[in-house]
Amino acid sequence: MFKSVGALFLYTETPLHVGSGTSFGVADLPIQREKHTYFPIVQSSGLKGVMRQFIKESLYKNAEEVINETLSIIFGPEGERASDHGGALSFSDARIVLFPVRSLNGVFTWITCPLALERFKRDMGLLGQQINWQLPSDLKHGALTSENCVVLVDEDNIVLEEYTFKTSKSDSVSAVAKFLSLSALPDDKEHSYWREKLYNETGNSSSLVILSDTDFADFVRLSTELITRTRIDHEKGTVASGALWTEEHLPMDSLLYCMLLCADPKSNKTQPPAELANAEKILQFMKSKLTNKNLIQLGGDETVGRGLVKVRYMTGGA
Repeated sequence: MFKSVGALFLYTETPLHVGSGTSFGVADLPIQREKHTYFPIVQSSGLKGVMRQFIKESLYKNAEEVINETLSIIFGPEGERASDHGGALSFSDARIVLFPVRSLNGVFTWITCPLALERFKRDMGLLGQQINWQLPSDLKHGALTSENCVVLVDEDNIVLEEYTFKTSKSDSVSAVAKFLSLSALPDDKEHSYWREKLYNETGNSSSLVILSDTDFADFVRLSTELITRTRIDHEKGTVASGALWTEEHLPMDSLLYCMLLCADPKSNKTQPPAELANAEKILQFMKSKLTNKNLIQLGGDETVGRGLVKVRYMTGGA
């Protein structure tokens, strides 16, 4: 039974490729997506593996038995002991909440939709976060912006990629942008420009755009980044046979989040250390390791600098 909840926000610093295998589509190696919405996700199994390695590396000054015991309590044992008990910490899939697209005015902006935001609002309720914004349920065409949207091309229109959307103004857009700017984007000084781009409290301005679910689904399906990779035959100096392929990437400046659901330690054979004695303390331990300076690597292409993600932890209630 889960007794404590937290959330982890993932802000992509470089394009992110978390693959789902080969494909016969436009991209040879597509990214992971939900089956019913086709929204981009990062599956929980990959997140758990990355977090396990991250915690292991953060404990490098401890004795090996201490490291193994800590990892076993939080994530579950490995190898021959894998069936002894489960880990206390569970991860949800990481879901998209903000997706960057090219804008005629302002270079780029972030888009989202009612479906993504209502999911986010529901999940934040598990953390005891009181979110009061109300989105229109009948948004089928056009776009919602704040009153002082900084990416409008004129009073009533916005141009995203090659598409023009007629806009309506809503105070809810500013409320969404303010919450995500203050609570979800990285809160170090190096990211102050991006937080103010999303929501500038001084001028009460925002670049956030809320599209219909259908339009948002089209953008996250068609406006991801395709990168062509090659392998060179060093003897001939040409592309090796069969070594030209394309990879799909989630663009940099995307924002995803996942839920951390924690139970008390599940092993009855040993007494857990005091700092991991129960679900709340385990999440406090995770928070202490996931500081604002943490930059983790997700997915493939690590050696070419892709998949660098800035993390931010949000504490939840019981």
